[in-house]
Amino acid sequence: MERKRWETALRCLEVALHPNTGADEALAAIAGFRRMADGVPLHRIAEEFAADSGAEAARWQAALDRLERDNRMLRRRLGFAEAAGTAAAEREASTGERIAALEAALAAAEERAIAAEDELTGLRAAYARRLDGESPGTIAPPPAPEAAPRATPPAAPNPAPFRDLLADARRQAEPTPRPRGPAASSWLA
Repeated sequence: MERKRWETALRCLEVALHPNTGADEALAAIAGFRRMADGVPLHRIAEEFAADSGAEAARWQAALDRLERDNRMLRRRLGFAEAAGTAAAEREASTGERIAALEAALAAAEERAIAAEDELTGLRAAYARRLDGESPGTIAPPPAPEAAPRATPPAAPNPAPFRDLLADARRQAEPTPRPRGPAASSWLA
């Protein structure tokens, strides 16, 4: 209760000291201060308010300290998050570089595979001609690789697989086919 009276007394002094207050109003405000202060000197009222504001200042200081700790912790977390983001971006960039290198290696391997398929096709054709009785001097060399690499193999007729070619050659080399069935096992009788 005493604090409220002193706050009212200080408001009376504030009115008395305001530049727009007239002389009569200033005298009335001073009289109001004296009545509300009840003889307590102004310095004692100021000391009480300062003591109370000290406790409040300590409360504010504790809140400020807590906010500073929280701010430091959040800045530390932000630093870790930024470092993780930077590391992830670096990993992404290196992965992109690795993918580009693998794509280039794949393209080179595809070109080599196409060249090997062309060479194999030429060798199969030469082997087939050799089996047909042509002399080795007439075997045509494999076709020269094209100037520009092809993305897909040419749409040429697909030669028979090598094993079919071998089977045909063996059949042609055999003088007579062997009989199958019960007559073939006559040596058991």
